[in-house]
Amino acid sequence: MELNRIQDTSVHIDHKKQKPVLKQETEVSDSVKTPNNPDYYRSYKGVAFRSNKFLADVKDTEKTKQVTLDGQDFTVKSYKKNDREYILTDEGKLYRVRYSKNKDKNAETVLASKLYNLAGVKTPDMKLFESNGMNGYVSEYLEGLAPMESNPQALYSAFGADAWLGNWNTFNHGNTGVDKDGNPVKVVTSGSLTYRASGKKKDTFDSMVDEIDTMRDSATNPEGAKLLANMSDDDLKKSLEKVTSIKNNDIILAVKQSQIENKQTMIDTLIARKEYLKVNNIIESKPAAIETKPDGDRIRKQEQLDSYLRGEYIYKNSESWYENAQKRNINTVREDINKNPEKREVYEDILDISFYEYKGKRDLKYSHELHKFA
Repeated sequence: MELNRIQDTSVHIDHKKQKPVLKQETEVSDSVKTPNNPDYYRSYKGVAFRSNKFLADVKDTEKTKQVTLDGQDFTVKSYKKNDREYILTDEGKLYRVRYSKNKDKNAETVLASKLYNLAGVKTPDMKLFESNGMNGYVSEYLEGLAPMESNPQALYSAFGADAWLGNWNTFNHGNTGVDKDGNPVKVVTSGSLTYRASGKKKDTFDSMVDEIDTMRDSATNPEGAKLLANMSDDDLKKSLEKVTSIKNNDIILAVKQSQIENKQTMIDTLIARKEYLKVNNIIESKPAAIETKPDGDRIRKQEQLDSYLRGEYIYKNSESWYENAQKRNINTVREDINKNPEKREVYEDILDISFYEYKGKRDLKYSHELHKFA
C-alpha cells in the first residue's frame, strides 16, 4: 500500500460525518497550506532526506514486520541501530519508531505536529504506530539539519507556536533543528499540549499562555532565554501572528481527526490560548475588515452579545439591587453601541474571551460591567 494512502487517511475530511461544534464549524479552508486539506502532504515535500548510507549501515539488521500506521495495516522493513528501531515503507520513506504505552500522549504528540504545521512550522511526518501489541508513534527520519544553536534567529518565527502549544522541551538539544533554507524544524513535539516529555501530565494547560514569559526566562528556561535573547518585539509579534491567524475551523478539524481522549476540552483550550495571544496586550488588535459574510466565529460572538443584551446572563437569583445594577450595565453597553456601532465587535470579542477564560460559565466578571473593558 502506498504511503500517500496513509497520509490521505490521516487528513481526509468527510463532511457528512462532521458534527457541529461550538457553532464555529461553518466552513473548511481549501488552502493547500493546511494539514487538514487532503492535498497538503501531496504538495508538502517535508524536511526528511533519503539516506542510502544509513540503509547500507543497517542492512544486516533488516527484518519484515507487520505494523499499523494511523489505523492502516502495512508490511514494512524494520532496522535497528544504536538501540533505535526504524521502519522503511514500500514507498521508500524511513521512519524512526518511538515506543510509548501511553496512547493518549502518543496521539497528542502527533496532533502537536499537525498544529505546528497550521502555524507554518515544519515537522517530520508523524503517525501513530502499533505492532505486536506495542504502541507508540513514528516520525520521518531526518538528515542534514543544523543544530538550533548555529542559527538562533531561525527559532524566532516558531516561538509563537512553541508558546501556544506549551512545548516546554522545544529548546532541549536535538529537539529543534534548522534546515538548509534557515527554517526551524520541530523534530520532537512530545513536550507539547497536556503532557510532559516524560509522559506525566502537566500541572496545567489552560487558557493562560504563560510560556510567552517562562520560555524566555533564564530562571525557568535558561537555554530558551539564551537562544531568544536578541528576539525583538517585532520578531515576537510576527511569530505570534502565525498562530493568531489560524482559523478556528482548522484547529477543530485537526483535533477531531486525532486520536486524543478529550477532544472538546482540547479544542476549547487551543482556541482560548490563541485568543489569549491576540487580546492580552501581546498583539495590538487591528481594525477588522468589513465582512460581507460573517464567519463562524463572528456569528457565535454576535449571538453571545445578543443574549447578553437581552439579559440572559443576569444572575436570576441575585438580590434586586444587584439585578438592577446588571440591567443598568447592559443599558450602558446598548447605548454605547447605538452611539458607535463599530464598537459592537469590540464588545463581542471581550465577552467571548471572558467565556473561554471562565471555562464556559455564564456568570462572568466581564459581563457585570462589560463597558469598562471596551
